Amino acid sequence: MVRPLVDEDGLQRLEEMKFESLRPDFIEQVMQLRRKVLSHVPVKKINGCAMDGSTWISLLLLFT
Repeated sequence: MVRPLVDEDGLQRLEEMKFESLRPDFIEQVMQLRRKVLSHVPVKKINGCAMDGSTWISLLLLFT
């Protein structure tokens, strides 16, 4: 992957940067990686039911 910024000072403050201010090549590579991961990761299921965000939270609350 290309570096998100050319400026070394900006790299030191990367967590403060807006995503849109990063290099377009980097943004495109991140989006490609995201698409690849999401298209190859199977949906998690419990007892045949797909897990969405609220189901995950409910499950976590059972163990706390």
